[in-house]
Amino acid sequence: MAGSGSTSGGVGESSGVGESSGVGDADSELREVLRGIVVSACTLTGASAGELALHHADGALSGAITHRTVTADPKHRRGLRSHGTEAAGSVADVRVRGAVQGELRVWGRSTGFTDHDRVVLDTLAGTAGVILGHARAYALSEQRRRLLEATTLVAEALQPPVRLDEAFGQVVLGARVLTGAIAAAVVHLLPDGVQIAAGGGPAMQQIRALLDADEAQLREPGSGARIVVRGRDTWVLVPLRAHLAHPGVLVLAVDPTHRIDDGELEVLTAYGDQASLSLDRAQALVDRRELLLTADRERIARDLHDVVIQRLFATGLQLQGARRLTADPDVISRLDGAVNELDVTIREIRASIFELQNRQQASLRTDLTSLAREYAATLGFVPTLRTVGPLDLNVTPTAAAQLMTVLREALSNVARHARAGSCEIEVSADEHWLQLLVTDDGVGLPPERQESGLRNARTRAVEAGGTLTLGAGTSGGARLTWRIPVDA
Repeated sequence: MAGSGSTSGGVGESSGVGESSGVGDADSELREVLRGIVVSACTLTGASAGELALHHADGALSGAITHRTVTADPKHRRGLRSHGTEAAGSVADVRVRGAVQGELRVWGRSTGFTDHDRVVLDTLAGTAGVILGHARAYALSEQRRRLLEATTLVAEALQPPVRLDEAFGQVVLGARVLTGAIAAAVVHLLPDGVQIAAGGGPAMQQIRALLDADEAQLREPGSGARIVVRGRDTWVLVPLRAHLAHPGVLVLAVDPTHRIDDGELEVLTAYGDQASLSLDRAQALVDRRELLLTADRERIARDLHDVVIQRLFATGLQLQGARRLTADPDVISRLDGAVNELDVTIREIRASIFELQNRQQASLRTDLTSLAREYAATLGFVPTLRTVGPLDLNVTPTAAAQLMTVLREALSNVARHARAGSCEIEVSADEHWLQLLVTDDGVGLPPERQESGLRNARTRAVEAGGTLTLGAGTSGGARLTWRIPVDA
């Protein structure tokens, strides 16, 4: 049989270089199986050399697994083309699910290759395609398994009670579990810069280098995960499209030896969307808890006023009526003392009611939420509220009072003039500054306008050492930015 002989001339050599997405992430066992197919192709066709050349999905050559004898002449390989056969060699396509993903080539037989040899080569190429298809299906299933593991990790960590700073940390941990990234960080995109909300990994300096060098790259809109390469460093940017929580970007620093393929980008996009939903849920739970606390305080205040104070007042009236029924000075003195104690108790309860209804220092975020809900009826919708940073720790009561006044004026202007369908409120605080950002999607700022309430807000900012600016929103409408020191 023309193709039954062994490789002509001596000892065979095999090598594998630059494996592709179907091989590069597989274990050595897969490479040995593919190398065995190349050796079999040479043995069964009598060729002195063979090669399994693999391609990426875009057709670019990714790498090859080769086998040759010491007598093989590499120059005979030149000129071989896909779908073609020459006297010096033969080529068969390697197809994975119908798509050409590589070529199985043999060359170096002096008598040429027969039709039977080409049938053998086609059969072996088909076997290689099946093996690659199974390997890639397994790799995809592993990616899906890691995605499920990572999203489950985040979901379990975000069970009530929830702290958003811990939630961001769990998103970072899940991303590293999913990809094996050498560093990961959740980055908030603020109007005046970027801020790392949580991060981890030995290569965090690589992420900070990207933030310092190219902030615009993070703000570039995208529908899914994308790769950024600068020199020897590689990052993957995954958008976090949250609606209640603060929107941002998940930044992954990738080992340069690890090739990110389209399938992994799709998995990361899905993880980013799942993480965004989890963060929105966490934010909703925080909002719900604070609203329940507010409602509970209001209920207690109402019960104290409507029930307890009324009963104490009625008891006082009864004691005063009993005073008229006796002439004993000792009894009269004791009744007067009891009535005075009841009066003091009523005053203290009223003070408690006032504190329950006006607890500015207790939770600034609760007051912001209450104010946003208060304007829902006037606006026709509930404004979206986001907070960033330690508001209740850093902001003084005076600065908080200024903030509430300016926000009330801003919402009143939106209700009167903007004709908006939605409004976003963002309040952020760090060690030095308190900032209010109010954005609507209304008709925008008129070219000529008279400022009354806004002039007062501007004066408040300037007197406190801050600023107020007005401008157009990113998608129409208007944007107000009010900024003062946190210790104003």
